[in-house]
Amino acid sequence: MFASIVLPLALAAGSLAMPMARQNSCTNLGAGATASLTYNFTLSAVSPTAADSATGTNLLVTPGPAGTSGEAVDYWLSTFSGTGSSNFPTFTLEDGALIPQPNAANQDYVAWDTTVEAGKYIDFTVTDAIFGGSNEATPYCAVSDASGFVTLAANGVSNGFSLCATTNDNYVLVFQASSTNDGSYQYNTCQPQNIHLVQA
Repeated sequence: MFASIVLPLALAAGSLAMPMARQNSCTNLGAGATASLTYNFTLSAVSPTAADSATGTNLLVTPGPAGTSGEAVDYWLSTFSGTGSSNFPTFTLEDGALIPQPNAANQDYVAWDTTVEAGKYIDFTVTDAIFGGSNEATPYCAVSDASGFVTLAANGVSNGFSLCATTNDNYVLVFQASSTNDGSYQYNTCQPQNIHLVQA
C-alpha cells in the first residue's frame, strides 16, 4: 500500500525543479539558533503555557489529504497514525532543511520538505529514492534555550505553529493558522504549540 501511494509521486519527481538556495533566517532568532543539527530527533508538540520539561504530543509523518487520483499526494505532520507509528520516525535538520528519515523497512524511499506558507499545514513529499528529491526554500531553524531545550522555527518565527483538527478529527501541524485556508483543517479547533526537537 505504501508503494502504491508513492508511485504517483515518483512519476512526477523527474519534473521537480533544482533545489533553491536557502537564506539563513536563523541569525534573527539569536545566538541559540542554528540551521543544522548533528543528531536525529523526533518532534513533540507542547503547549506554550507548559513547563519546558513537559512531555508533549508526538508528531508523525503520515499520509495527507488524497488527490484527484484517490492516492495521497503528500504527507503531513499529525498526531495520529492508524498503526501508531510512521515510516519516517525521526528527522534531521541540514542547512535549514527538515528531512524525515525512513525506518529500516523503507530505505528505498526519500522524503523532503516543501515551502512553508502562512495558513497551510506542514507537509512533505515522498518518492522512490532512485528519483531523488529537492528540499525547497523555506528555512527551518532549531532554537536552544538556556536550559538546553530545542524548539523548531520556520521563516524566522518560533511561535507560529498550531495543532488544528481536520474533518476526520485528526490533528495536523499548521504554520500561522488562518480562518482563510484551503479547507484541510478547522480553524476554530487550532491550539498554539511549541514544537520541541527531542534527540532520538
